Parts: sequence; structure tokens; C-alpha cells
Amino acid sequence: DIDAIRDVVAQIRAARPATEFILMTGGVALSAVPVTTSLRLDESAATYEARLARLADEVRAGFINVRGS
Repeated sequence: DIDAIRDVVAQIRAARPATEFILMTGGVALSAVPVTTSLRLDESAATYEARLARLADEVRAGFINVRGS
């Protein structure tokens, strides 16, 4: 839930402003990703990965998309 993640980041930053975050998608085994799959993220999509990437930008956090979708 993107809003819950945003809330947790805000609560932690309120208590510890110097805290750094890396948000990441859930992982899959690389062998499960077909060779022809593009690992580029479609930032305009309404996918969970795209929304998480936008949240990372919003809260100044790192972002890792390990799903590659």
C-alpha cells in the first residue's frame, strides 16, 4: 500500500530526519524473467512498481525495481 509506505517514511523522518530509505519491489528469480523482457520501468503506468518509483522520488528515497516489469 503506497500510502502506508509514505506514512511510515514520514513518521520515521519526523523522529530521525537523517534516515535514508531505499524502496524496492518484491523480487523474482532472474531465471523467471524471459530474456526478451525489458527491464526498463514505464513511469507513466499505474503499476505498483511505477507508483513506488514515484513515491521514492517524492520522499527523496532510493528505488530498486528488482521485478523488471
